[in-house]
Amino acid sequence: MTQSKTIIFIFVAILSYFFSLNIAAEEHGVLSIEELMDMEVTSVSKKPQSITQSAASVFVITREDIRRSGATSVPEALRLAPGINVGRIDASRWAVSIRGNVDRFANKLLVMLDGRTLYTPLFAGVMWETQDLLLEEIERIEVIRGPGSAVWGANAVNGVINIITRHAGDSQGTMLAATAGTEERGILALRHGMAFSEDNFLRLSAKLHRVDESLNLQEASADDGAHSLRLSSRWDTLIHGDQVSLNANYYRGSSQSREAFNLLAPPWKTLGLVKESYDGAAVSGSWQHVGIDGATMKLTGFLDYTHANLPYIEDRRLTVDLEFQRHEARSGRHEWIWGGGYRNVADKVSVFTPTERTVKLYSIFFQDEIELQAERWKLILGGRLEHNDYTGFEFQPNARLLWHPKAGHGVWLSVSHATRTPSRAENDMWLRQATIPAQSAENPFPLPMEIIALGNQDLQSEVMDAFELGYRGQWSQHLSVEWVTFFHQYDQHVDFLWDGSTVNVLADRLQLPWFAQNITGKQQGKGMELSFDWRPVNNWRISSAYSYIDTELEHALHHWSLRVSHKPTPHTELDAWLKHVSTYKGVLPTPAYTTLDLRLAWRPWHNLELSLVGQNLLDKQHPEKESLFSQAEAIQIQRGVYLKSEWRF
Repeated sequence: MTQSKTIIFIFVAILSYFFSLNIAAEEHGVLSIEELMDMEVTSVSKKPQSITQSAASVFVITREDIRRSGATSVPEALRLAPGINVGRIDASRWAVSIRGNVDRFANKLLVMLDGRTLYTPLFAGVMWETQDLLLEEIERIEVIRGPGSAVWGANAVNGVINIITRHAGDSQGTMLAATAGTEERGILALRHGMAFSEDNFLRLSAKLHRVDESLNLQEASADDGAHSLRLSSRWDTLIHGDQVSLNANYYRGSSQSREAFNLLAPPWKTLGLVKESYDGAAVSGSWQHVGIDGATMKLTGFLDYTHANLPYIEDRRLTVDLEFQRHEARSGRHEWIWGGGYRNVADKVSVFTPTERTVKLYSIFFQDEIELQAERWKLILGGRLEHNDYTGFEFQPNARLLWHPKAGHGVWLSVSHATRTPSRAENDMWLRQATIPAQSAENPFPLPMEIIALGNQDLQSEVMDAFELGYRGQWSQHLSVEWVTFFHQYDQHVDFLWDGSTVNVLADRLQLPWFAQNITGKQQGKGMELSFDWRPVNNWRISSAYSYIDTELEHALHHWSLRVSHKPTPHTELDAWLKHVSTYKGVLPTPAYTTLDLRLAWRPWHNLELSLVGQNLLDKQHPEKESLFSQAEAIQIQRGVYLKSEWRF
């Protein structure tokens, strides 16, 4: 039986089984369509508001979604959201982006954990292997597709991901979870919550994680196994009626990969086993006060230390961040939010010039939500002015118009201008990229030619103008639909290029410098995203998403997914998740692939859950993403099965 016939057979069987059921079955504790549409989000405008009142393409991944997906990492869970491009590079490293720019370091995506940025200025992206969170601690993940820079600042160009953990008071008692399988070799998680009073709570947690090696294209071991440790805590309390929250975490881990080393003599290039290691610690906090005038003031800050030992590069970084905002009570038609922030980033990076650098960032922001017609029309105007030590002042404005033709339906139109600040590497790096053998077709000279990548301290920020039109509606008490189309226009794209004339002649080689440069000229990206959530009865959920992305750098890419969740009895759950990604035709092409994940869970007692999960079940192995960042060998992701037990007491 062909793969496509197998897929059709599986889902016809599932749907046939559905129509044979008693539709009066109930499932308690699961959000209805109406409750999901009214779910509160905070990442769109830095204030609590329902999804239906948001003039942006925002999607919420709930903790129930994560639990039933069978995901064991945050990047896996992010596949639940439409418009997110996720590819696994090897056993521990991931490429995550929104609306294109898919690579290990997606430089146009801002990612936060409880408002603390995880975006590293080293290579302008997120090292996802260092963010191996305990998924049971996540309350929800808010995903904004499209610019969020007017609210969050530079680098929130194509989207924003805000991971929000649970209030310590909502995770009382003890949880012990253990996972073992063919690819997920072992996950051990322990969480304990305690209450000191009716409004004073503390949560402590620990997670150990070990991942098995992948296969290379020759189906031999890639020797890329990984392991990590994470310790976390969260304290929530009320002090004189003010909300105070404090988070602290420590992590460390390591992984291996086979990297290509460029040589100045035959064989010119060789594969060698290299080890990456990392560790870090962070403390973040927030204070929120509601005044007698109804205005809300919020002060947030964090201290973040990171250390990464990568091939060729060692990076140590200390970030201090402080931000204040004030949300004014509505006055007439206007509702204002304003504030400002300061960030100081000090680092030490080997092989960069200078080795040590301190960069400061100052910012002020505002937003005015204007009610043009009660319950019908809203106009949101906002902007953020920043000053950084790389490019100076940057202003990022935004205008959004929201129309409610009737209750439960919304149409929005937005126009935004966003910037992406050059990374530390693009400013200061020195790195050997390739060696061209002497007297070859590309190099007729008697000396080998070394290509080196050099930073440029005169770079300007990349800029993007975005236009978005979207619709979100609740068609019935069982069905919701969202449709979004967008057009992005980029300029001053940063790339490493040879100037066409500079060649350094050394004693044993020629040196060809490729400098970081701003490429003048418009580049376009466009696409469409469609999703629906259907709950025909309370114990069934069927949701699907499709996205089409076409950029000048990455040709048309289609993503499609279908999730079916069912609770046949009060003690069992069945979940199926089908995903398809079309052929990737970028710089490093990847063939199309289709995956199927299945999950069966059984709760023999109220405090014990056993689950069996199969991942990537349609083929033995397949490649998903090859990284431009490193010269590691291409990896195939294998089929996997794991068993998980979760005990709460």
